[in-house]
Amino acid sequence: MMGIIKRSKTAYSIYNFFHKKELIHNEILFQKWGIKKRYFSPVSSKDFKNISIEKLKKEADKIDFSSSVLFKRLSDTDQKSILSFQENG
Repeated sequence: MMGIIKRSKTAYSIYNFFHKKELIHNEILFQKWGIKKRYFSPVSSKDFKNISIEKLKKEADKIDFSSSVLFKRLSDTDQKSILSFQENG
């Protein structure tokens, strides 16, 4: 079983290696959060253990979805739902 998992992680990394254009933004985020991984490397929840929840929440609060093109395409109901997600889940 472990052999299958290890092979799939390798295949995943190889696939990601050839899709650098779509994944390069990950490296910037990895550096920001102190995660020592390359853009093609698999990421798991273990990689985020040293990051405090408060720090993540502060960063999430800075994101302004309302100015994005995708957000503006949504219906009013969906927009309200997204904007109230922090309070209502």
